[in-house]
Amino acid sequence: MKRIVMPYLPNKPCPRSGCPALILHDQRFCADHQAEANLDYNHNRRPARHRFYGTWEWKRFRADVLKERGSVCYNCGSTNGPIELDHIIPLADRPDLKLDRDNVMVLCGTCHRHKTGQGSPLRTYNCSAADAINRRVP
Repeated sequence: MKRIVMPYLPNKPCPRSGCPALILHDQRFCADHQAEANLDYNHNRRPARHRFYGTWEWKRFRADVLKERGSVCYNCGSTNGPIELDHIIPLADRPDLKLDRDNVMVLCGTCHRHKTGQGSPLRTYNCSAADAINRRVP
């Protein structure tokens, strides 16, 4: 019985424009360009403060707050559509307040987008609740 050997896949060119290097079929880039690809990947990942929203810690906290306060928008009183928990002082400014009940409010999706939208005058937190929270020592 004759043994059949499968041929190897041929090397392919590196996908970076103008790179003459040949790479194996299971590689994405040549060694020179793989480091650049890793930097691009890490740069485009969501920041840690955004990944926090997928943790069990946040999910439990959110469920407890919604159970305590109800699913009614603090701003407009709506009970329709998605209900979100909004940080009064953003996590980017005060990450130590991420699980502070005094730093969150229940908002509907529309009010939340309006409040947190880039360039929104409501994005600044010049309310007495935020001032009181800010005065606390982190």
